This record gives sequence, structure tokens and C-alpha cells, in this order.
Amino acid sequence: MVCGNSVKKILLFFVAVFFCFNSGLICADEFDYENLSRGEVAFGVVFADPSGSTSYSLTTQGTDLGYDSTLGYSEENVFFGRMKYFHKHRFPDISLNAYVFNYDADSTGTMTFGDQNFDDGTFNSELSAKAIDLSLYFPIKPISVAAFGKVKVNVGGALRWIDIEQKITESDLSVTTDANEYAASLYFDILYRPFRGLELAFEAKAVPLTSTSFTNLTARISYNIFEAVFASVGYMSDSVEIDTEGYRADFDTEGAFLELGWRF
Repeated sequence: MVCGNSVKKILLFFVAVFFCFNSGLICADEFDYENLSRGEVAFGVVFADPSGSTSYSLTTQGTDLGYDSTLGYSEENVFFGRMKYFHKHRFPDISLNAYVFNYDADSTGTMTFGDQNFDDGTFNSELSAKAIDLSLYFPIKPISVAAFGKVKVNVGGALRWIDIEQKITESDLSVTTDANEYAASLYFDILYRPFRGLELAFEAKAVPLTSTSFTNLTARISYNIFEAVFASVGYMSDSVEIDTEGYRADFDTEGAFLELGWRF
């Protein structure tokens, strides 16, 4: 859970951003080069390869199980949706992202999970996770002005809610554990529009502020294919680290993605 010290760090960060904003260093001027939009929504799919490891034990330190090497997970489609809203006045811009992860595989071997021994030789494992990111951020005005409005750099903070469940089954033996956690990090992005309709973007949610941590790095190229409708291709890397009540998950995914969206 987000601890008291972490909450203080987040609040102090936003207070500092507001101070810089009012001093003229940061401004929420619009980034609509042709007054094109006030926001956007998009949906897409990431062709995501999993990596990392997990363990679960209530009595001793659990045995690390590799998501790809031990549990046998391979590339799956991760569906996501996102929304952005750009303010013209002295309020932060808002970004909301949602992801759905599902992995299911049969594997062979022996292992221990939840203080239970799986030693029949063949087992099934399922991983289900949902994540929602809320980001609040402000543009740095001098950079946009110096780049004649073609570049925008944003800084702020991001909060993630994640619900993750791991289940392993062998014959009549089954162990399930889950975690429901919040994590916070800093937010940064840079956007570049060389000409109307084309946008290149890099977004980073990094530098964890809480014990449960996450990092998301996304590179995207978007092009307006019909008026306000745009298509994007890109690459995303996402990682989550959870350690709570004997359950540990170091869950990483990365891969190329496609998306379709609408600017309004």
C-alpha cells in the first residue's frame, strides 16, 4: 500500500510543480499546433513477451519461479486503452491508461509454491493482472517556445493500481494467491510534431516513490489517417515489483504495439 511518507513525497512534488507554474517556468498552454484537439482516446494491443519471476511462501523464503523459464509463459496479446485530456488553464493535463494481462501455460518439472510441493511432473499455471495508471502533469513552456511550438515536454507524477492473481494447479492440488496494490512514480514525456498529423512521442513513468513499484516506458509514432482518427505503432516496456504477505512478483512485459484512436 502507499505509505504515509510516499504520499508526502507525491504531495510535495505537486506543490513544487504548482510553485514553478505560478512563477512562469511551467505553463499549461495548449499543444494544439493547428488548434486540433483538447484530448484523445485510443485502444490497442501489445504483443507482449513476459519475463521475471514469482514466489509464494507463508513460512519460509519462497522458491523463485521464472515466468518464461519455469512457468512456460510466452508472447500473448495485452489489450489496453488510454485517454488524455489537455487543459488550457492552470490545471494539470490528465492521462488515464488501463492494461489487461492474461497468461496461461502448461509446464513440466517440480517446484514449491505456497508451501505446497508440485512434484507430479506436469502442472498448469495462470496469471491474471489488471492495471490502471492515472498521471497528472504540466508542460514546460520555455522548451515549447524555443522549439516554435513543435516540441512539448511534460513533467508530473503517476499513480498505478494493480490487481494480480497467480494460480498453479497439478492434478487435485491447487494454490492461488493475489495482491491488490498501489504504486507511485514520477512522470515524463516528450512530444514532437514535425508537421500536421504526425506525432512522435516518448513517455516514461519511472523513479518509484513507493515500496510497490512500477516502470512503464512507451515510444509511439502516430499519424492522422482520417480527420481526427489516428493510428499508432510503437514499443512498450512495463515492469511491476510486488512483495507482500509472502507473495513476491517481479513481472516484466515488453513488445511492439498497434493502436487506433480519436482526437476530440
